[in-house]
Amino acid sequence: MKHLLVIIFATLTTFFYAQNKADDIVGTYMTDKNEAMVEVYKTGHKYFGKITWTKTPGKMDVNNPDAK
Repeated sequence: MKHLLVIIFATLTTFFYAQNKADDIVGTYMTDKNEAMVEVYKTGHKYFGKITWTKTPGKMDVNNPDAK
């Protein structure tokens, strides 16, 4: 019985710890070539990212030449 309680406690602890670790990705990050900063944020249960700074403002993506 004692072993069963330890197993249940360990399983629940791991489950709750894993749930809280997911929010560790929230923050601001520099891209690998130091050309932009990306903010990762959470809205509801979903995570999103947006560019907050670029080394060359106004630079257009070659795959999307339309500024709109």
